[in-house]
Amino acid sequence: MVWLGYWLFYLFPLATVVGTSWGGAWAFLSPLLAGLAVPVLDLVFGDDTANPSDGAEQRLKGERRWRAVLYLFVPVQWGLLLWACAYANHTASPVAWLALALSVGVVNGGLSINVAHELCHRLKPLDQAAARALWLSVGYLHFHLEHRLGHHRRVATREDPATARRGEPVYTFYRRSIAGGFASAWAIERTRLWEAGLPVLSVRNQMLWSVGLTLGCVAALWGALGARSAGFYVLQAAIAILVLETVNYIEHYGLERTLVAPGVYEPVGLQHSWNSSRRLTNYLLLKLQRHSDHHANPERRYQILRAFEGSPQLPLGYGGMVLLALVPPLWHRIMDPRVEACRASVVRPVEADYAVTS
Repeated sequence: MVWLGYWLFYLFPLATVVGTSWGGAWAFLSPLLAGLAVPVLDLVFGDDTANPSDGAEQRLKGERRWRAVLYLFVPVQWGLLLWACAYANHTASPVAWLALALSVGVVNGGLSINVAHELCHRLKPLDQAAARALWLSVGYLHFHLEHRLGHHRRVATREDPATARRGEPVYTFYRRSIAGGFASAWAIERTRLWEAGLPVLSVRNQMLWSVGLTLGCVAALWGALGARSAGFYVLQAAIAILVLETVNYIEHYGLERTLVAPGVYEPVGLQHSWNSSRRLTNYLLLKLQRHSDHHANPERRYQILRAFEGSPQLPLGYGGMVLLALVPPLWHRIMDPRVEACRASVVRPVEADYAVTS
């Protein structure tokens, strides 16, 4: 069941199509599964803290079946989006239209973006192209640049817009992270062009392509299917982005790296990411919850990410924590004491490969 478990997230695009086709309350099937069923089932299925042995790790890295889980989702996701855009242009029910936008937005924000995240850390051109195709589906192509070259370098510092600060409500974080992430990506690309001796207004500017392709996607949908379809694309993208940014909020909330010299921070360690061992959500999110290992080793494949006892642990899986984050008083009551406990403790790196700054 280990490999088969990672196919479970394909149930959500299917649930979106089935729920929309059945109509009525069924139209909200995907959001209800994500927001209610998964947090409950996380408690039922318990935790998974097993790590692969060295021999198993080498074998797992080379098996193609783990890549198939990722690659197939690209056509599935785009098929779902185009089907939904066409459906949204013809449905007469505003409730059905909004329910479908919420469903597709949740699928894209929780699953498509996560697959893109896994692929964007791989170096092969096919992986990079597949990741960008998924970012485009939510109009967030610049995240491909900012996440790898910005967030991973500055995580758990005040310079990182995607690291939530202790006491910061998620609704304030949205504004800072979304605007700050775009500004950071632009600065990264401007520096790259300057170092290459190229002007900012160049066809090599990835940020111009990011904005242009997103606007082109909206225009193409408007021309081919109508204004309602274009509006649907924008709304589902906005929902997906908020889902993504809520997960960003959870992953590093209140955790900080120590400044050891002017402009120099301590290496990224176990103590700088929140983790969860909930078995079901680890299947659905490709072990994203083993976040400390991901930040120490960004190119480590999802199937071999490791859980470490010394890493900060969330009380729930990411699905339950997303709901908790939406109620700031409850979030702060539960999480702020945990942040203080993490800050007060000293967590030593488990392995030498944690002594990295990426």
